[in-house]
Amino acid sequence: MIEKDVNKIVSWDEINKIIADSNKDLVFIRMPESVFNHPKMAYKIQVLKENTRIFIEVKSKQRGRKRKINETQKRELLNLIKEGHSIRKTAKMVGISKSTVYEYVKDDMISMKKEQLKELIYEFKEVFIENDLYDIGSVQILLRELEQAVEIGDLNRAYELLSELREYFE
Repeated sequence: MIEKDVNKIVSWDEINKIIADSNKDLVFIRMPESVFNHPKMAYKIQVLKENTRIFIEVKSKQRGRKRKINETQKRELLNLIKEGHSIRKTAKMVGISKSTVYEYVKDDMISMKKEQLKELIYEFKEVFIENDLYDIGSVQILLRELEQAVEIGDLNRAYELLSELREYFE
């Protein structure tokens, strides 16, 4: 059995050499997930898979730099930010750079902000109900549009809708 480790995008010459080797013996190819999923490798891998004497193993081992913080620390960062601390203050409290904090929480911050906006919309609805304004059809439509704008992340539209809803209190 011939074993090959492929750690980069291979050329067609290398693919042809692997196919030629498969005529002599079984070929076992190991490659990282990043190489396997690369668009330039899609057709080459398809060609290799057509050969019954070639086997491909995809390694899911993490490549690149080691993570600076683990999941527990990331949750701690998110909790501090949920409590209202800024990224700068959170970084100082934990003892890592603010760019590292931002890098780890940026994706979760979007969903956190969406959740906060949804809570505010709920409170907004309660205020409309308390003031007997919720029964107005246009208010209900505006609130639904506001929920949809927050859900898809269109914050400019959400701001416009909030401004329109504010007019009912003036």
